[in-house]
Amino acid sequence: MTKKSYFLQLLALLCLLSTIAFGCKKESSPAIGERFQSALILDFANESFSFQQAASSRFSGTEGSKSNFFDAPEFTRVSMIKGLGEESPNDETLRNALFINIVRKFDNVILRLDQVQAWLGTGAQAFMRDKRAEDGVGILWIDETGTIWSTGKHIAEFRENMSTFLPDEVLPSGDNYQQGSRFSITHSTPLSPKPGFDFSQEVRMEFNATLYNAAGDSLVIRNGIFETVFDFILQ
Repeated sequence: MTKKSYFLQLLALLCLLSTIAFGCKKESSPAIGERFQSALILDFANESFSFQQAASSRFSGTEGSKSNFFDAPEFTRVSMIKGLGEESPNDETLRNALFINIVRKFDNVILRLDQVQAWLGTGAQAFMRDKRAEDGVGILWIDETGTIWSTGKHIAEFRENMSTFLPDEVLPSGDNYQQGSRFSITHSTPLSPKPGFDFSQEVRMEFNATLYNAAGDSLVIRNGIFETVFDFILQ
């Protein structure tokens, strides 16, 4: 065998091994939309939590509301909420669970796919002090005792057992509200919609924020990372 033919055979073997290795790697990492399970980590002053969505989970769906206003000027207000936490039977009160609610007003009553995708695109979003009056993001935490903590008022009001009617005096005013807090979508990828939905978006959210309860106590979340999928029906 000549040196040239030996080199060519060796090169072919290396290419084959590279193809096999790449194929195995691709097979072990299925498309995110096929088997994706939400994941959440967050730190408090004295505790850290890490959650992974179970195969059959009470946190698997996206909750939301959409309100159309046809009087001039026409607009639509959309609220989407996704959560994750400790799994428990559906008849038990939630414990150690976090929910993120994202709200946006659109200046049309028939929403377009590109509008919703842009809304959940990468970038920072502001915290809303009162969901009934503002756009932005709200975070809600239910601790191990069942106490509800929230970044603002009415964050999850369309879910009966999670409504947060914080007194006005509980939340700091002006520039002191959520001073030093942040919320950003750092990764956003459109997916093939789940059956029955018009839109599915995989997002990674990073945040830190101060939450309050009805008694006026505060709780600081640090190093929050939530990877999940929002699903939505446009019509």
